[in-house]
Amino acid sequence: MQTENHAHTIDRISLPRRLVPRRPSNAVSKVLTAIAFTPPSRFFVGDIVRFQDVEGWTHIITILGTRPCGFVDAMTYDGRAHYIGITLEEISALRVIRVERMDQEDVDMYRRQLGLAPEDIELTAN
Repeated sequence: MQTENHAHTIDRISLPRRLVPRRPSNAVSKVLTAIAFTPPSRFFVGDIVRFQDVEGWTHIITILGTRPCGFVDAMTYDGRAHYIGITLEEISALRVIRVERMDQEDVDMYRRQLGLAPEDIELTAN
């Protein structure tokens, strides 16, 4: 009787015992549950969002406040603060590299510089 060499297949018996799963994994169901769950807002007032564009350039926007219907008061800074009106959907679609936090005093300072009165914006608590 001729035997064939099946070196490319791994038999369960040849695996070390710790590599053989003893019970079915629930990792797939956990991932599917996490995807189906609607997460809370990903961005908050005071978030400094660093993102990359299609050409590889890195840009930074800072969220200064939220408005109804998902609109966000944001700014970019190049030595001077510049106002950006953007939606949370647009921010979520960015290729975000990192999110950092700015304290409330700095957020208030930049809002004053841009002429955004505190009553003009609806702050989102963390």
